Amino acid sequence: RTGMLEEQEVLLERMYEEKIVSNAVAYNKLLNAYANQKNEIKAKKVVKMMKSHGIKFDQFTWNSLLSLYVRNENSVEAHRLIEEMKSKNIQFDSS
Repeated sequence: RTGMLEEQEVLLERMYEEKIVSNAVAYNKLLNAYANQKNEIKAKKVVKMMKSHGIKFDQFTWNSLLSLYVRNENSVEAHRLIEEMKSKNIQFDSS
């Protein structure tokens, strides 16, 4: 499964390089998959890609990141993200 996710990363990079427009949904699917694997390194790579590709975070992006930090018991990042979400009026996913 990890190989498939890495192929998705390459595909998103290639699409960006070829100026094929994508949206947050494609990146969020990849981000959520890494969050489910508790893979902070890969998830942060997706976040970096989103920022460099000009993809705006949506509620799903924020909540996937929060879920990752909670699953990994990374309270520092979880609290930082919660404060950032509050400042931007982002709703928390209660599930």
